[in-house]
Amino acid sequence: MPHEIEIKFRLDDPDALRRRLRGLHAESEGDEEERNRIFDFPDHRLRNADSALRVRTVFEDDEPVSTTLTYKGPRQPTVPPRREQLELEVEDEETIATLLARIGLREQVHYEKRRETWLLPVRPSGGPNEMVAVLLDELPELGWFIEIEGPACEAVLEAVRRLGLDPSQALRESYVELAAREGRKDEHGVSALRFEQE
Repeated sequence: MPHEIEIKFRLDDPDALRRRLRGLHAESEGDEEERNRIFDFPDHRLRNADSALRVRTVFEDDEPVSTTLTYKGPRQPTVPPRREQLELEVEDEETIATLLARIGLREQVHYEKRRETWLLPVRPSGGPNEMVAVLLDELPELGWFIEIEGPACEAVLEAVRRLGLDPSQALRESYVELAAREGRKDEHGVSALRFEQE
């Protein structure tokens, strides 16, 4: 079963982290913008079960390039946290949103994000090289974060060590939880974090 293994930190100085990544021979994979829509039943049964259902559309140069439906299961008490993640690419964001509404789910959280992706080679416990994704994320009103994702807990923790981060300072809240708490309610009652239109 596919799993997500990640750890997240607040980031005060993204330029300093970029310099550190270059010094560690990480490769930049470019950047993108995202729109993330979180759906749940009116009784919040997914959130209460520490689960989430997300529709994410990725944009490049203001054009949508992909839409993905993702289910995330409860976080396991590992360091870093591990959780089941099932993903399905879909053709059309509005069609899947309508389908979810027809079966009783409604959009409850909406957040936009600008993301830079870097790939960092690590060698946990002297084993073979593994690639870890280091993601620099900017969220409206909340600022910058770093998310580190990898194939195994050991690889993620080795990337944390190489980047000079302290695992005890990791964020326990997901972006969904941050957006639900910090977002502004829109006319549909959705907690939203949106970038201002230029």
